[in-house]
Amino acid sequence: MQRVILILAVVLSVGFGLAAVGPAVAEDTNNETATDVIELDDNTRIVDYHFGDGSVTIEIEADRPGSVTIADAMAGMGEAGATRVPETTERVLPGSNTVTMSVTSFQGGHTVGVSSGSGTVRLSTAMDDSGDNPLQYFGGESGLFTGMILSVLLSLGAAGYVIWTEDSGVIEA
Repeated sequence: MQRVILILAVVLSVGFGLAAVGPAVAEDTNNETATDVIELDDNTRIVDYHFGDGSVTIEIEADRPGSVTIADAMAGMGEAGATRVPETTERVLPGSNTVTMSVTSFQGGHTVGVSSGSGTVRLSTAMDDSGDNPLQYFGGESGLFTGMILSVLLSLGAAGYVIWTEDSGVIEA
């Protein structure tokens, strides 16, 4: 009977251990791009943007000559103190214009502010949340709770075994 309990405990341990290891999720390496036209003001529109390799490329259509300012909104993120925000101002001519600027990445995300005339728009990518999870060292939430459940079940099993093997209840703890 003791072998049965030992084998059952080992099977439960292995089962919970394998259940805690979830399927690996492939990281999406596609860069985000715009799908709709974004109006900056009456004369200027963003028709496409693309983040990749530490830079942003923005395609701007203008009806009249003007200027567009692009500011890196992630500059200084994660650092204490004041940071000078890098920005560039480009002259746009009527028609299609392409502007490229280097940008800072923070936790896998990029963000820039684009201003023209009376309008400002923020363009960004999603941030990677893997660095924010304080339970990541325990296998995330599922690993932590699986470990807790496993510990409780094994302690209940051990207590049940002690009570079962004693003749008249617990004599010595």
